Amino acid sequence: MIGQYELERIERTVNQNRDRLHELDSLRSDVGRLEDSLQEARCVTEGLRDELRTMQDQVNEMVTQIHELVGNLNANNQTI
Repeated sequence: MIGQYELERIERTVNQNRDRLHELDSLRSDVGRLEDSLQEARCVTEGLRDELRTMQDQVNEMVTQIHELVGNLNANNQTI
């Protein structure tokens, strides 16, 4: 038969394991929230990347237009 000391040791072990389960559940919940935040950050990053590409295209178009204007000005100055 199990002695009192052994019974108390088993109860302590059970209680410690129960506490660990609560900790694991809490950690699992934290990880879930972090995964959600990471997904949201990825979406925001992708949106910003798309905006940056659009702005880069606009800047490239402006640079092309400036080069054309400078070329036209140079051509007009040479004909004068």
